[in-house]
Amino acid sequence: MILLVKLPVNCLLFADDLKIYTRVHSTFDQQVLQRSLTRIETWCAANVMELNVSKCEVVSFSRSRFPYIFDYRINGLLLRRVNSVKNLGVVFTSTLDPLEHIDGVVSRAYSLLGFIMRSTRSFRSPQSLLILYKTLVRPSLSMVR
Repeated sequence: MILLVKLPVNCLLFADDLKIYTRVHSTFDQQVLQRSLTRIETWCAANVMELNVSKCEVVSFSRSRFPYIFDYRINGLLLRRVNSVKNLGVVFTSTLDPLEHIDGVVSRAYSLLGFIMRSTRSFRSPQSLLILYKTLVRPSLSMVR
């Protein structure tokens, strides 16, 4: 998707995925973000592109106890507000706490290790187990960095 519309907010495009974002310090900033969503909606309608609103989410990144909350809409439908999003394999929480991401990576590594241990009970060579660990488990842990 090539977006040929000027927006007063930041955009990230990857394949058919678009993320828009901006700092929100006031209700004016919230309205700017909503108007940007409306401009995208209008552009898509004019170019016969359908937005999958069910896949659209809103997350507010803030360490404040009371961040600005606004009900953003596309095609009149309220966008679902979430506390975390996964982007290119990395989990981002609304408080920017890395623990949810780390827990997920470690959990997947333990699952792989359990699979290896269950599947290789009859193996006699420690070298084979080491190769499986280095091939399957260790690369998944590199996602923590």
